[in-house]
Amino acid sequence: MQDGRKLGHHKSLLDDIQTGRGVLAAANNPDYGAGILTRVKPAVITRLDGNLKTAADDPDKNLCKDVINTKKAAAVATQEESGLYDDLMAALRLIQKAAGDTYKKDKARRAAYLIGKKDFGDNRATLEVDASAIIALAKSDTTVGFLPADLTSAQTALDDWKQANSDQQAAQDNYSHAVQALRDIVAPINDDRRTIQAAADILYPVKPASNAPTRRAFGLPPNRPMKV
Repeated sequence: MQDGRKLGHHKSLLDDIQTGRGVLAAANNPDYGAGILTRVKPAVITRLDGNLKTAADDPDKNLCKDVINTKKAAAVATQEESGLYDDLMAALRLIQKAAGDTYKKDKARRAAYLIGKKDFGDNRATLEVDASAIIALAKSDTTVGFLPADLTSAQTALDDWKQANSDQQAAQDNYSHAVQALRDIVAPINDDRRTIQAAADILYPVKPASNAPTRRAFGLPPNRPMKV
């Protein structure tokens, strides 16, 4: 059984799966199973069983595991990207400082180095273009006297960050796809579970009160009919 805490914001999907498990167990209980089969096709119960295995109950591979594993991978990739982003920004700031010290009154050159640019580096979508422009300018600028090692470090930092940023986006996409795959299978689980519950609601009505334990087994309220 999967730990709902590891699914984070998607714990409700595991709650639906758990409800489906309970309903399936009740439908397979010999005390009620024969009655359920008078109103529910066997294929519905078989399909519910198969979808539950795919969603969470197959010990080797299931969609809940996929969500948990891709979530962990996305977290690792995000941490890696964040660290390399910091390295890149430090390298770019070093170039900007040297350029700023050299071109204290040259507004055009300062602007070319993006010195004073509002929210510089905050937007990942434009950072690659901005960083590439700064590094290319620094490599061609013979006035400032940049150290070759600093320019090499800056280019390496940019290349490393670009790869990490791409990896992070791919990992996040994998996580999103895993969550959607789980959602897609929980939907028919809920449909089949409700079909069985609707049959149980008719077969085991609120009255007599002795039906209460059976209704609970099917996830039905013991003292009121199932909401349609």
